[in-house]
Amino acid sequence: MTKPEPREITADQTAALPSTSGDMVRAAVDEYETRQTIEAKCAKDADKLEMLFQAVEYRETGVERVT
Repeated sequence: MTKPEPREITADQTAALPSTSGDMVRAAVDEYETRQTIEAKCAKDADKLEMLFQAVEYRETGVERVT
């Protein structure tokens, strides 16, 4: 199984938007995925932290598969 390409997913999801709006969303996703800016790096780190916090919450509520 291969990892889905976020840019392709976003292109599909924004295809029906007006071009200005779609371009803005696609540019934001591209910036996030390439992590060339400090903002994109910070956003990626925040996403990782959120996943870790969620794993801790699951573990504390009794989910056994969280290690």
